[in-house]
Amino acid sequence: MNRLLWFGCFILLVGVILLLSFDIDRPDFPDVSFEPSPPIRVLLFNKKQDITVALPRGEVSIEAEGYKRVSISPPNGKLRFEREPGRFRLSGYHFEVPRIRLIFPEGRFDIRNSRYKGNLILQAMEGGGFDIVFETELEPYVSRVVAAEMSEDWPLEALRSQAIIARSFAVSHIQRHRGRHYDLWGNSRSQAYSRQPASARVRLATLSTAGELLYQDDKVLIAYYHSTCGGHTRNSRIAGFTYTGVECHHCSDSPHYRWEAKVSPEIVQTLVAGSGPALRSIDTSREPTGHVRSLTFTDVSGTAFQVPVVQFRRSLNQTLGHEAIKSLLFNIVQGPNNWHFQGRGWGYHGMGLCQFGARSLAASGLDHGAILKRYYPLAQIQKAP
Repeated sequence: MNRLLWFGCFILLVGVILLLSFDIDRPDFPDVSFEPSPPIRVLLFNKKQDITVALPRGEVSIEAEGYKRVSISPPNGKLRFEREPGRFRLSGYHFEVPRIRLIFPEGRFDIRNSRYKGNLILQAMEGGGFDIVFETELEPYVSRVVAAEMSEDWPLEALRSQAIIARSFAVSHIQRHRGRHYDLWGNSRSQAYSRQPASARVRLATLSTAGELLYQDDKVLIAYYHSTCGGHTRNSRIAGFTYTGVECHHCSDSPHYRWEAKVSPEIVQTLVAGSGPALRSIDTSREPTGHVRSLTFTDVSGTAFQVPVVQFRRSLNQTLGHEAIKSLLFNIVQGPNNWHFQGRGWGYHGMGLCQFGARSLAASGLDHGAILKRYYPLAQIQKAP
């Protein structure tokens, strides 16, 4: 009897240990997969003269208008495409067309050590070269955006929030650019895009919100978002949508919450006034949220001229070779040896969801619906028709 009691206690103890070690917010199921979803075209590379595509196995089929479909099985598993005047060239084949489509076995191929699943379009461009466009499905695309935009170990509700806004951003661009040969760039010019498949946890966050979009006034919202708001998101009106700035004190643990940059007066002089009279002072015009709207420079002759802050920030960052001015929420202190920029937050526009804020809100127990309502108060989550 004692032996049976001890055995029962042992089984109970093992069960408690297993229960305590199971983190319900970290599911990692290897069989998380997607149902078929609408297509999307992602521009991977722009105006290239050649590209090498690797096939894990099998052959590739090539479609081109006016040509019979060709199937090629490369002996070394690699295909090199080149653009010559008026045609594409591929190991003995020539296609005198502006566009060819590559269909892969099981949809799998590699470019520059990155794995993709889908098809490719090579589109000739005016002035030479060709664009390389990846054809895939919406939900796998969203999962790779989430993987690139957030760390996979962030709370699941933050990942779900990111999935919905990434999907909304993508669908809104599909609707707005139907006449173009691609829907979005495959980088931060549109949305960051992971060159490797997403983890099971990220796929789960995507799958559990599949088809969910943000709508404003019955239209899919261009759901802008950024890393760190620095205390307040921005108000704006873009493409018919209203973005309401909100207070956010949840991103203070972001490494980008505060930043500073010191820039020599010579660099600012060159960017703003060139070889004209030396700059004497600067004034800032601000939005109600505290973000800088424009900069007014005055030179030693008393001449004042206004510069849009977005233009100034872009030019300065390009000149410095890195994103020194991380946001539009900053102050400037003029010193004898430098212009000292002191700012908060990180993000080109500062609108919509603050990713580090979403992480903190999810960790505090808010679900993705409440998080999105916080940052997009005029929008609603709806399933795509």
